[in-house]
Amino acid sequence: MRKEGSGLDLPIAIGILAATGQCLCPSLNQDVFSGELSLEGTLRPVPGVLTMSIALNKENNKLDFEGARISEGFCLIIPPNNLVEARLVNRLEHIARRP
Repeated sequence: MRKEGSGLDLPIAIGILAATGQCLCPSLNQDVFSGELSLEGTLRPVPGVLTMSIALNKENNKLDFEGARISEGFCLIIPPNNLVEARLVNRLEHIARRP
C-alpha cells in the first residue's frame, strides 16, 4: 500500500522502532501518533488533527451494553504546533513535546 501524505511519518517510525526492539513501551497500543518527520528529525505539523481528535474522543467514549467503557482510552501524540487544534476536543488526552 502506498503511503499518502506526511501524517504517517511518525507512526511508521515508531512502528519500526517498536518492531526492532528499540522502543519498549507497553502503552503503545493505546497511543495514536500523527506527525511529519523532517529530514533533520524534527516533528512538523500535519493537517487533520481536529478530525483525528474527534474520532478518538468518540472511540474513547464507546460503552458496552452494560454502560462500561469499552477501552481504557487512546492518547493522541502529535507535533507541538498541532496542539491548539487538538485541544478543541474536550476530554481527550494529547501529548505534544518539543525536542
